[in-house]
Amino acid sequence: MSDRVPYVVPGCARTRGDRKGDRITPGMEWVCHDHWQAIPRPIRSIYSRAKRRAKRLGDHWWPAANRLWSRVKREAIERGIGIR
Repeated sequence: MSDRVPYVVPGCARTRGDRKGDRITPGMEWVCHDHWQAIPRPIRSIYSRAKRRAKRLGDHWWPAANRLWSRVKREAIERGIGIR
């Protein structure tokens, strides 16, 4: 297993290591602060709300949070490479 988490936006060299309480797992992805701020606020808010709800209510909410993560990731990539 790698000791760094790759960044989702192509061409960006940022990576992330272990954080306290948030260990690296296979398939883990992340978006840096700069590209996170480029995502429209409503999308970020909806994703954050779903993530909190998934944590509180259990695993049956994770599919919704995962679908929203796909949307967040797509927005970050599109804005990162200049499509939007």
